[in-house]
Amino acid sequence: MTALGLADAGGLVNEPVGRDEAGRPIFTRTEEAGFILFVEGRPGRSQLPVSTVVFNPKRGDPLAQPDLQIQVNRALGDGSEAVCDATYPRVGGVPGTLLGVFDPVQNVTDALNDLGCRFRVFAEPDFACTQDRGANFVYRNPSSTVQFCTLINDALTFPPGETIVTVRLRDIGGNVGEPAQIVVRVP
Repeated sequence: MTALGLADAGGLVNEPVGRDEAGRPIFTRTEEAGFILFVEGRPGRSQLPVSTVVFNPKRGDPLAQPDLQIQVNRALGDGSEAVCDATYPRVGGVPGTLLGVFDPVQNVTDALNDLGCRFRVFAEPDFACTQDRGANFVYRNPSSTVQFCTLINDALTFPPGETIVTVRLRDIGGNVGEPAQIVVRVP
């Protein structure tokens, strides 16, 4: 993983306001929604490309985890346990999971797929969801080869307080990278 963070709704990358006691970057938002959550990666030790599967449709299979493995320790929106309920008329939230637990058990796999299915893949920096201060579409980290983004909307609101986001990526060979974490703080 090369970048994990937040951007405003227009794509301007936000800087962390500090770090928590565990060293995680803290991003403060004045609203519970209306911003972008993004993840970037590049090939790791295996030198294989980052896989871009954000949703694995094999329902009921605890091994059917997506390659973008992103989770939150507190429920987003209404915390609905329905998997990938991201389209109208039945839009729901995402349940929270145990911090940094990616075990292949059904409730973890469902939560990974539920949040992952809301992300879009940007394979070219010219079409990234983030911008620099000059309004150029760019990856946050120039060494990234892929970007995943989602708009945090009214159905996917972060609750007041601090929510920890944990992410790890897999390559096309199934190799998993080290997880990264940020804190999203909403007053």
